[in-house]
Amino acid sequence: MTSDLDAAAPDSPSAKSVLDRLRADLAAPAADDLQTLLKIGGDLDALDHRHLGVDEAAAWQARPETRREYIRAMLARQSGFRLGLLVGFGAGFVLTGLFGAMLAMHYVVVHQP
Repeated sequence: MTSDLDAAAPDSPSAKSVLDRLRADLAAPAADDLQTLLKIGGDLDALDHRHLGVDEAAAWQARPETRREYIRAMLARQSGFRLGLLVGFGAGFVLTGLFGAMLAMHYVVVHQP
């Protein structure tokens, strides 16, 4: 079974080949760091413009979630919930303080001689 990626392999590099070239470029001593950065930027741009076909995208979306991705999503939901609780508590504290200050000012104004 050949895919569109195999047919387009000479035109667009695969992610593995780009990463292998990046590792080789970073491991080699460079005379000019700017040229190395420009070459790495070009490789990343070539990798960024590579798109999946319809079949590959469907297979990627249908793949089972890995344990690491599941744990990361679970921790993100928990941290979002905790942040919401903290923000709610802080807002309630501030509003309670403002309401108390308004009551104190009302008391002072009403009981002036």
